[in-house]
Amino acid sequence: MNHPWKYILDQMEVETARNVKKAMILSRYHNSALNTMSGLIPGLMPLYIRYNLVHIAFEDGYSTLESVDGGKQGDKISVEEMLVSTKVLLVDNWLPAILVLYPKHS
Repeated sequence: MNHPWKYILDQMEVETARNVKKAMILSRYHNSALNTMSGLIPGLMPLYIRYNLVHIAFEDGYSTLESVDGGKQGDKISVEEMLVSTKVLLVDNWLPAILVLYPKHS
């Protein structure tokens, strides 16, 4: 069996592949670190703004998962699966609301 050396791979992906709780902890840490550093280094502000939007969506999905006790039942869900389910939920709620605002053939 040939496996790539795990230190060559993206460490965020390696550490959080099967653990949403650990991904949430790392996401909170990265978000707060970027927030602090963007105050000291103005060039980091665009990166913080982009990351914060993803972090907020991830945090909303995580809190939804926790509120239905999905995280406490021993069910394992990967970060990618959770983001896909959050995206589907967002599209299901957002798309019908936005379609009525635009003309039919625009």
